[in-house]
Amino acid sequence: MLPVKIVSFLCLVFLADATSGLKHQSPIALSFRGSVGTPGVVDTTYRSSSAIFENGGDKDHRELTVGFLGDAGQFNLLRKIYHIENVHFHMPSEHTIDGIRYPMEIHVVHKNSEGNIAVIGLLYDIGPRANPFITQLEHYLSGLASSPEESNAVFIRTINPELLQIPSDMFFRYNGSLTTPPYSENVVWNVYSQPSSLTTNQYSAVKAALKGENARALQPLNNRLVQLVQLVRSDFHERSSF
Repeated sequence: MLPVKIVSFLCLVFLADATSGLKHQSPIALSFRGSVGTPGVVDTTYRSSSAIFENGGDKDHRELTVGFLGDAGQFNLLRKIYHIENVHFHMPSEHTIDGIRYPMEIHVVHKNSEGNIAVIGLLYDIGPRANPFITQLEHYLSGLASSPEESNAVFIRTINPELLQIPSDMFFRYNGSLTTPPYSENVVWNVYSQPSSLTTNQYSAVKAALKGENARALQPLNNRLVQLVQLVRSDFHERSSF
């Protein structure tokens, strides 16, 4: 049996080799100045569902994920329907905007019938207003944080992703990848420019349950198009090259 340190090293070498030929990786440094403005719409329909709330991973990559067990709704993107699969947390934020890295980022992961992935990225800053989605998780966060085990899972009878309160303003859209292994590409990213709020207590509770930071390093843009989508009426058809 190989020592743990050697196994960990071999895993890192494998992952580095697996991503060496990939050119459209995430996250990236976003900028208002370098983005192409375009009108567009966002159509999300979320509903309550049961879920599994779990933390895990290792010291190099921690995970904190709400995985929905039922039909928790959908994201209509470019005339295709993507069903919500999970919501997970990153601390600090993975994307930056004009050089600013926020305390937290939530990824809302969706997948369509063809297996394609679209992610809504929500940035969070610490402020006086509590975040209603995290409020639903507060009881479970304390349990995950206090467990001596590195990986834990709890069943949530009902949780409503509608309480994420997707902002009704502009967002950045680009073609990227998953930010966790296997770093698969052809992921449509939609990262909102306006950060939402969570309280200091909520931030501390999420961080304690996560048990470590888990933001991937910024990746090269490699001449990709980044659109700054400005929301218009929902009956306006999106115009996009993706």
